[in-house]
Amino acid sequence: MNRDKFLLDNRPAIAIENPESIIEDLSRFQNFTLRAVLKLQNDVLARICVDFLQKNYKNFSQQQSLDKVKLLQQALKSNIQLKTLLFGVIAGFLTSEELDFYLQNTSEINKRLSAFIFKRVSEQL
Repeated sequence: MNRDKFLLDNRPAIAIENPESIIEDLSRFQNFTLRAVLKLQNDVLARICVDFLQKNYKNFSQQQSLDKVKLLQQALKSNIQLKTLLFGVIAGFLTSEELDFYLQNTSEINKRLSAFIFKRVSEQL
């Protein structure tokens, strides 16, 4: 089995209202590709973030939820290594064609990915 087919066959289904109305390439990529990969990789993303926060912020586990979210936001904004790792966890699950699109639009897609990762992980803290 080829890698691209394997990746597509093993992604979770994402319900999208009026999928035919999404015509912009970046929006299509976001809704049909990124959302599915983020859902698939959710546990990995959360574990990486929590591990990072526990190692880098004293008493992270004892913090209030709001404080944990603020620390996560700060880490995602300022720590390039963490962001690069998280982006890699997503990029590794893109097909060849999707990876080409990602590489052509890295800046915009990474902005969207940062927001998605923050939202997903902050809801689990």
